[in-house]
Amino acid sequence: MKSVDVKCSAASKRRSVVSYSAAYTTAFFVLYVIYEEMLLHFALINRFDVKSVFILLFSVPIGLIMYLLSSILPKKWADALGMLLLCFFTVYFGAEFIYHKIFGGFFSVSQISMGGAAIASFFKETAYTVYENLGWLALIILPCAVFPILDHFGIFSMNSDGNGSRIILMCLAVIITLASIVSLHIEGTGYYTPYDYYYSSQTGTDESVEYFGVLTTMRLELTHMLSGKDESEVDYNTVAVIQNIQNAVDFSPNIIEQIDFAALNKKTSSSRLGYLNSYFMNKAPTQKNQYTGIFKGYNLIVLCAESFSPYLIDKDRTPALYKLSNEGIIFSNYYNSYQNTTTNGEYSLQMGLFPDLSRNKFDASFVYAADNCLPFCLGNMFRDAGANTYAFHNYIGSFFSRDITHPALGYTCKFMNDGMTFTTEWPTSDLEMMQQSVDDYINDDWFHAYYMTFSGHYKYNFAINPMSARNRDLVKDLDYSEPVKAYIACNMELEKALDYLIEQLKQAGKYENTVIVLTGDHYPYGLTESEYNELAGTRIDPAIGKYKSTLICWCGGLENNIYCDEYCCTIDVLPTLLNLFGMDYDSRLLVGVDAFSNSEHTAILANQSFINQYVRFDAGTNKATWLVDESKVPGGYARYLNNMINSIKTKMTVCTYIVDKDYYRFVFKNTDFSSSEDDMSSDDASESMPGGAGR
Repeated sequence: MKSVDVKCSAASKRRSVVSYSAAYTTAFFVLYVIYEEMLLHFALINRFDVKSVFILLFSVPIGLIMYLLSSILPKKWADALGMLLLCFFTVYFGAEFIYHKIFGGFFSVSQISMGGAAIASFFKETAYTVYENLGWLALIILPCAVFPILDHFGIFSMNSDGNGSRIILMCLAVIITLASIVSLHIEGTGYYTPYDYYYSSQTGTDESVEYFGVLTTMRLELTHMLSGKDESEVDYNTVAVIQNIQNAVDFSPNIIEQIDFAALNKKTSSSRLGYLNSYFMNKAPTQKNQYTGIFKGYNLIVLCAESFSPYLIDKDRTPALYKLSNEGIIFSNYYNSYQNTTTNGEYSLQMGLFPDLSRNKFDASFVYAADNCLPFCLGNMFRDAGANTYAFHNYIGSFFSRDITHPALGYTCKFMNDGMTFTTEWPTSDLEMMQQSVDDYINDDWFHAYYMTFSGHYKYNFAINPMSARNRDLVKDLDYSEPVKAYIACNMELEKALDYLIEQLKQAGKYENTVIVLTGDHYPYGLTESEYNELAGTRIDPAIGKYKSTLICWCGGLENNIYCDEYCCTIDVLPTLLNLFGMDYDSRLLVGVDAFSNSEHTAILANQSFINQYVRFDAGTNKATWLVDESKVPGGYARYLNNMINSIKTKMTVCTYIVDKDYYRFVFKNTDFSSSEDDMSSDDASESMPGGAGR
């Protein structure tokens, strides 16, 4: 009997030890997730507030599930799976950290392959970023190093608990998740609340990570990508259009008269196409105005400048940029919509639309759009009107799939190692690109050239950035910190490129009949907030003010400057240019607005913040700062703000559906042009539409 008692006592002791080991292991996984999430939050977002509570809440069930997944296997495999999960998520956290350090934001699940390509393409920059942040990376890796040590000494046990304990832990994970979801209601369910950011498909990756952390964001994005939104769920009541508040200019509207949206509704059973038809049917077109066609027949050169900032421009240091920005059309309230991601900035510039920024996307909108009908982008509009059209980029064409997207825009393209060679590999010289491209078009009767520059790319460091090093002597006496001087230095290649271009236009006799347009792809995220303030010479509001930029629109033949003080942004560039060049287009089918039109004008940022003559709205804090008295705001403060928020959210949805459903092709293939003055057949008219609408 005594022997039995001893054995039972020993067994009980072993069960007790095992139970403690399992508890330690469970706690380790939970604390691991919390540790990694808060570490990234502190290192990259660098603030803790009420939003951070949701990161903690949603981290706990993730840690519990990590333990449960491992514990169901035999010990040998349980330990291996536990370590594998730790390694996988540690690599994911580390990749997000490095990507954010390089590109100024977090990558979404749909960008995983693109993020890898970006880090691989910019290997030197990546290696240097890793070197600069070895301490942070060591902290990220630390749990992976600690786990096998503790496991080796028997402190952990991956599979000791029975099914009863696992069921308890699973129930606990579910309860905490449900409690976390319920807590989302505390601030209400309106727009830009935690509830909205959690459930809305339009929530951006950066905003989601700030509220819920990296792993919860990954779960939410995977859920939206795999499930999507069924077309039957489209809510037509969300179609919101802000009515024009200014008196209509008595000019004809910018529309294609043959398009009948009511008739188009009868030709589809798709609720998303129906949503778009209803939206555009109720949308007021812009009117032609006193600036319509002032550049008709002129040549056009557009530059999307990498990480461009208006604070680069200096009368003595950058005379070409200074000349272009102070002559021609002066836009005093232009905002660049993007914090980062060049392909999104290019897309909006070319399309007059926002890309799909929702959680549902599987790839960048530009890649999807390459197979779509693109009737209104500049390349197709100019090409179909009879101009020769070209696109140039001083990096490899496969990066961001520009070798696929830019031909679809209507351009004959040249890239690094595909028509052009450069003396450096990363970044390359804008001047060298200009020298190898101008002769392609300068003697054409009518041309449009598009450039995506590269010299201004981060990292702003004289040691590893050859563009900065090349121009170091030009900035050595400036009273700035090293990163700011390096930023100015690398952008001197853009200044040299523009100086060369202007001289070539003069020599070819094209100076007076050529328009040069320049804007940035995104805010220069490679500069810290303090460094950007240093460059600007004043404190810049980080929520909206940092996006204020310059839209250059210069023409040597324009006798007097034209001033535009309307609020506008990246998506407004295309319709503004189409109007200035007298192109026939349907203004209803673009979300961007001609800056000279009679419509209400608002500068919209990618995160749905906005600013106009009445209000400055920060979506990140859900706060409005009114710029005029309530008596001057149509409908009063509350009603106007609600209408604006609804309108912008609707515009984002419209942009997503346009690319998702190849909407322009649907419109032109189902529109009868036989009643036109030229009495064309429907097929002939369709084939003649910009962008090959009949293809």
